[in-house]
Amino acid sequence: MSNTLRVQLGLVVWLILFLGSLYWRFQGDVSGDGFHRGMERAMIVLSGQVMAAGLAVQIVLWSRRLGQGTFWRRAGQVPAVVTLLILAVGIWAFWRAQPG
Repeated sequence: MSNTLRVQLGLVVWLILFLGSLYWRFQGDVSGDGFHRGMERAMIVLSGQVMAAGLAVQIVLWSRRLGQGTFWRRAGQVPAVVTLLILAVGIWAFWRAQPG
């Protein structure tokens, strides 16, 4: 299997994992009461995003094997950039939520 095909398939699977975890966040059943209400939905999103982030790292490694300046080499960097942006927003939101 060529590295270009690996990057292409990896991008498709990454997009399915990424968007699928967000979709299932709204489709999950809300059960429980009080603080734990809806925690299983948050775990669906978190597990999907962690799997997508792991795949993003692998896609970057595959795309680095391609020739410089090619479209698929640049496209292979997109999942890592999106993952880092989400991580930065999450850290920022957590930091802003701290009292004091």
